[in-house]
Amino acid sequence: MRLSLCAFFVPAISPCAHSNVSSGLYSLDSGGANPPTIYKLNQSTAAETLVGPVGFTFPGDLASDTNSGTFRIWAPDITSKTLLKIDPVTGAGSPVGLFTLPTGAPVTITSLAFDSSASRLFGTTSSTYSAEADRLYSINPITASVTPIGAAVGFTNIFALGFNNTGKLYGVSNDTHQLLLIDTTLGTGGIVGPVGPTSIFDIATRPEDGVTFAVNAFTNELYKIDLGSGGTTLVGAHTTPTHNMVGLAFGPAVPEPGTLMLVGFGAAIAFMPRRR
Repeated sequence: MRLSLCAFFVPAISPCAHSNVSSGLYSLDSGGANPPTIYKLNQSTAAETLVGPVGFTFPGDLASDTNSGTFRIWAPDITSKTLLKIDPVTGAGSPVGLFTLPTGAPVTITSLAFDSSASRLFGTTSSTYSAEADRLYSINPITASVTPIGAAVGFTNIFALGFNNTGKLYGVSNDTHQLLLIDTTLGTGGIVGPVGPTSIFDIATRPEDGVTFAVNAFTNELYKIDLGSGGTTLVGAHTTPTHNMVGLAFGPAVPEPGTLMLVGFGAAIAFMPRRR
């Protein structure tokens, strides 16, 4: 008699076969009637689940490193000009550092995006919250020091900012309601197409399949957005209409509850005695 390492119906679990996983979608309610708070959104219905308060006055966006070994969520606090690291379990923000130029001058970063394929953090200023026009910056995620890229993006109030899975940076201008493709070397933006909803404040791409979501800050509606055209498809509305959802970010892939049950059951079967 010997032990079987993988029973014939264990294919539901790794390493014998593929596990069903999906990344969690986090959202940020900020600048509205409620204290800034982190939620998780159902990607099929847009229903929300409370995570917890951020603890800062005006975080304006979310971005994340979706690599499982280095997972982090960030937010820029517009009031204090500070890069925050968000705890995905409690929602609490902790300061990383002030957004500062090499000269030591502070910068008001309003939107963030992280390129998980190259492990680089970027941010933009916006004309509403800064004396300068919207401009792209590279950001050191450890110190929050910033370096300008180019002179200006060429579009104003780009509150929505995010990378797709292949390292392309997109933004949505809240003034022109257009989806933009932004060059991370030159810092300039080009028009992809019009975006129907008029208050898209953030976008985030799902790591598993490249599907991109967008959130409308004033209607609290979640959309899927086509990065090839700017077209949107409504997913649903948040359950609390008084929210002002301004940020979206994906967390690392985790097994779904059904998969966890299969893992436990399969593991038990895998080590049952089996006759030669």
